[in-house]
Amino acid sequence: MTVKIGGHAGRVGVGGRNQQFALYCATKVAGENIAVLSAGTDGIDGNSSAAGAIVDGTTRERARSRGLPLDHALVEFNAFPLFDALDDSIITGPTGNNIRDLQVLLAW
Repeated sequence: MTVKIGGHAGRVGVGGRNQQFALYCATKVAGENIAVLSAGTDGIDGNSSAAGAIVDGTTRERARSRGLPLDHALVEFNAFPLFDALDDSIITGPTGNNIRDLQVLLAW
């Protein structure tokens, strides 16, 4: 998976492709009984301390109720601060293994 970074020139958000993917998924599963986990097996996602994040059908509403700009974070490639505030970051620390990224979707 690759992420083409846009946003404002000279500004770099905090996060990586797994958190960006999870954040995008949060916009698609809002209100649904679906959870998505996206994380790197090396324990590091982009320039953040997280391996990735987990979202579900409540993520968008939980962000809104806390005044966290989910759509802005998505556009600015700044997923980590949002997930950190929601306590939805996956923090493992470096694992010493870099096999691949892992995405899991659970629908019930």
